[in-house]
Amino acid sequence: MSEAMSEPLVSERLRRRLGDLAQWLADPGRDEAERAAFTAYTRQLTAVYWPWLGYGLAAAAILWWPLDAVVFHLYPRTRWVYGVYRLTLAAMDITIATALPKLKIAHRHAELGAIIAYIANLALTGWVLAEGPRGDALWFYFSFMTPQFSVLLLVPLGMRFYAAFLGSAVIVAAWGANPSSSFATPGVTAGISFLVFCTLLAVFIGHVLYAVLRRGFYLSRRVEVQREDLAMLADRLERRVDDQTRALRALHHRAQDLRAQERHDIARDLHDDLGQELTSLRLLVGLGRQLQERGQGDEVLNELDEQIGRVQQSLRRVLVALKPRLLDEQGLVEALRVLVRELESRSGLAIPFEARDVPEPLPAPVSTALFRIAQEALNNALRHARASRVDVRLIGTSAGVRLEIEDDGAGIAPGRIGSGQGTLGIRERAEALGGDARWSGQSGTLLTVNLPLEDSS
Repeated sequence: MSEAMSEPLVSERLRRRLGDLAQWLADPGRDEAERAAFTAYTRQLTAVYWPWLGYGLAAAAILWWPLDAVVFHLYPRTRWVYGVYRLTLAAMDITIATALPKLKIAHRHAELGAIIAYIANLALTGWVLAEGPRGDALWFYFSFMTPQFSVLLLVPLGMRFYAAFLGSAVIVAAWGANPSSSFATPGVTAGISFLVFCTLLAVFIGHVLYAVLRRGFYLSRRVEVQREDLAMLADRLERRVDDQTRALRALHHRAQDLRAQERHDIARDLHDDLGQELTSLRLLVGLGRQLQERGQGDEVLNELDEQIGRVQQSLRRVLVALKPRLLDEQGLVEALRVLVRELESRSGLAIPFEARDVPEPLPAPVSTALFRIAQEALNNALRHARASRVDVRLIGTSAGVRLEIEDDGAGIAPGRIGSGQGTLGIRERAEALGGDARWSGQSGTLLTVNLPLEDSS
């Protein structure tokens, strides 16, 4: 690759890297609330650690004092000036570190207090750098170390820039304000240039550290928010599981009650119908034996034959109640038709039955549920509604199958729907298969049951 082609690629790569760096250094806060939270965090952190930094600087100044006797043993005046400087610096830093935490305004503006303490230290340092060696520019060169303290300021880039350069300007001004110094001294201009460079470097390093702290705060805050959301979700799921568990328990108890009620109804039918019929059969058999001895048994045999037919019908009704064989053999439509005919013959009511677009064969749970619902609804209409006509309609829909049972009876109060055993059983059977049951009507009652066919198998 030629140099002419490689230079644009290098510059493009450099621009991309600089863009990535600028994006990383930018504030990644999602909104003003998140940024305000980080500002409050840095202010609180500054109010906590900055006084301890003041104590640390004071301790360092005192502990370093004995070394002045070694370094400046040939310069008694310089040793004396630096001793005064260390004592003054320690006293000032201890005073600031002790007083700031007690001031409410210092907590509200902790970053401003830190900048003031930073500039006060630099002003004193600049004066001593001129006073100790009598304006010697060589000692002024040591001022390049002072911007490093601005790295510890937890402030945004703009405030950091102004604070760092204000501190550098203050140390230069304090050095120049001392009568012993002069900006005309050779080497001062070079020292100031190096100080500016170190200040820019300190601003960059400080902002990098600030950006790292800021990203860590946002990350921990978002993790905490997600942890709280997950805890709320887990609590909500736990409550839903508890609710579903209670509902399943209630449904289980309800199923047990329904099973017991069905057994009770079957036992009652066996006792009322078959028991009486069998008792009559036994009496007829005894009477037939007596008449047979006299040669008169034809009428008794005819009565016995009719009684056996009634027993068969009662037995058929019980078997239908237990498990309609027609559901397995010919499907729901034929089973409902037989049920309607038997109820018509027993009650004397008109019960028209209509089946339209019903898919066959239906899943066994759907067929059984609709048959039981039809039994319960028809029995309710015959026992409680005082109806003279009951219409039964079974209709196939695009989503499943719908059962409609409509009577012209007394109707049902909205408050009673779901409170009785019959309506509650109908609703539970429908909901167990993902369907629904609704009652409507004022003069008479219309029961509509919709069952899906997708998840019923």
